[in-house]
Amino acid sequence: MHKAFFVISGFLIVGACTGKDDPTPDAPELPLLSWSDIEVIEPEYRFPVDITYSITGTVVDPIQLILQTEDGTAMANEDYVPQVDRTITIQPGTSSGTIRVDVIGDEGEEADETFTLRVSSRKNVELSQRSVTITLKNNDALDKSGVNTALDGFDAPTAYEGYSLQWSDEFEGDAINTDNWNFEIGNGQGGWGNNELEYYRRENAYLRNGQLVIQSEEESFADLAYTSARMTTKGKQSFRYGRIDIRAALPVGQGIWPALWLLGENIDAVGWPACGEIDIMEALGHEPAKTHGTLHYGASLAEYKSQTNDYDLVSGDFNQAFHVFSLLWNEDSLEWLVDNVPYAKINSNTITPVNPFNGSFFFIINSAVGGNWPGRPNETTAFPQFMLVDYIRYYQQNQ
Repeated sequence: MHKAFFVISGFLIVGACTGKDDPTPDAPELPLLSWSDIEVIEPEYRFPVDITYSITGTVVDPIQLILQTEDGTAMANEDYVPQVDRTITIQPGTSSGTIRVDVIGDEGEEADETFTLRVSSRKNVELSQRSVTITLKNNDALDKSGVNTALDGFDAPTAYEGYSLQWSDEFEGDAINTDNWNFEIGNGQGGWGNNELEYYRRENAYLRNGQLVIQSEEESFADLAYTSARMTTKGKQSFRYGRIDIRAALPVGQGIWPALWLLGENIDAVGWPACGEIDIMEALGHEPAKTHGTLHYGASLAEYKSQTNDYDLVSGDFNQAFHVFSLLWNEDSLEWLVDNVPYAKINSNTITPVNPFNGSFFFIINSAVGGNWPGRPNETTAFPQFMLVDYIRYYQQNQ
C-alpha cells in the first residue's frame, strides 16, 4: 500500500506543478527568403542559370535548404542537369545571393519548355514560395524582329578553271558546324583593341534558311549596351593561297562595323600585326554602299603598316542584296574583287621588311558595334541589325 500511495502522491504532486501558469516564450520570427520564377533564352550548349534570392530579416543561424528539380515539359539530362537532395547553406549576415542550375541547350526549333526547382526541406527560414519555375525560351525567338533571309543578289559560280574546291561552309542545317567554328566571347582586351562597345555572345549567331545570321542587338549585357557575335576557324581550318568567295549581305547604321577577314595562324607566337591581317571585306554602317579591302602588317606595333582600297556600288547598297566578296591570293600578290569585279591588287614586294602573307591564316566573321573607326551608334541607328553569310568557299590553284 505504501508503494502505491507514493506513486499516486507523486502523480498528484507532478500534476499540481505542471498546472501552474508558466507560458513558453514565443519563438523568434524567422527571416523570409524571396525568389521568383524566371525565363532564360535557351542556349545551344550547357549554360549556368543563376536564380536570384533576397532575404528580409536578420539571418542569425545558418539557413539550410534541400533542393530538387522536377520535370515539366523540359526533361532532366536532356534539357537541364537534375538536382537531387542538393543542400544549400546560407550563412548569417547574408541578405541576397543566387542559386545556380545548369541548362542543356539544343539547336533545333521547339516550343518553350519549363522545369521546377523545389525546396523539399528548410531550416531557419520562411519562403515566399516553395518552388520556382524556370522557363527555357527557344532561341529562335532571337530573330523575332524580322531577319530577311529571302534577299536576292549576285551569286558566284561553283567552279573556276584551274582551281579545285578545297573547303566550304554552306551553312545548311540547324546548327553552326563546330568542327569549323569557334565562338569568341566577351569584349576582349580594350574592346578587342578597338574600343568596341558590344559583348560577343554565341547566342547571337545562328542558322536560318541556309544562311549564317549574326545579329547585333541593343541590350544591356555584362555592363555593356550591345551584343553581337564573333566566329573564327582558329585551330580548326586554315588557309594559304588560293581563291576565297564569301556571299554576304551587310548590316547598316551609324556605329555598325561588319567584317570578313583573316589572321595569321602564328598570332599567339608573334602577336599582331606581325602575324598579318587580311581584310577581305570591312564596312562602316553609315556608308552602306562602300566596302574596304586592307592588309595590316609590321614586325611590331612601332613598325605597323597598312595598305587599303575601297569599292563603291554603282547603285543600291550592301544591305539590300547579297554580294560576293572575293580574294585571289598567291605568293606574289593579293587581289580583291566584288561580284567578280577586281578593284584592288597589292604586290607582295611592297610588303617590307617581312612579308607575313606567305603563311597560313584562319577566318574571322564578326559584326562589331562601335569602336575607334565607326564611332558610336546614335539615335539614327536601328536595332537589331543582321549580317547574313550564305556561304564561304575556298579554292586552291591546280598544280
